[in-house]
Amino acid sequence: MNIGVVLVLFIMLLIVTSLFSNPSTGSNNDPAFSVTDSRRFTLNNESYSTLLLTSKSGDFESPGPPRHLIIFPNRSYSFEVRWAPLTTFKAFATFEVRRFPFNDILDTEMFNGLGTISDPQEWRVFKSPPHISYVINNRTLTVTNPM
Repeated sequence: MNIGVVLVLFIMLLIVTSLFSNPSTGSNNDPAFSVTDSRRFTLNNESYSTLLLTSKSGDFESPGPPRHLIIFPNRSYSFEVRWAPLTTFKAFATFEVRRFPFNDILDTEMFNGLGTISDPQEWRVFKSPPHISYVINNRTLTVTNPM
C-alpha cells in the first residue's frame, strides 16, 4: 500500500473519531458541547415607577431572577430564558408597578419561538397599568411615562 493512501486513511480516521467522541471527556463549561442555550430579555425602566417582581414562572435559565427583584426608575434588568433548536420556551413575569398613589400590575411573557432565526423572540405584555407606557423591540421591553 502506498504511504499517501495510508496517510489519507489515518487523517480520515482522526476526523471520524473526533466527530463521534464522547462529549463528557471535554469541559462541561465548553458551549461547543451544548445544544441548549439561552436568550437575554431586557427590561428597561425609564418611568418614574418602581417595578417589583411579584411572580415568575416558566423557562428561565437556572437559577432565574432573584425572588425579591426590584427595578428602580432609570435602571434595567436582563432575564435569561432557555433556548434550543426547534423548541418553544416561555417565561412569565408579573410586576407590581409602584408610583404613589398608584399600585398596579404589569403582566408579561418572554417568548422564544421554535428556535429558528425567523421565529419570534420577543416580550409580550398581557396587562399594563394606565399610568405607564411601554415599547417592545424584540427582546427589549422599555417602560416609560405616558406621553
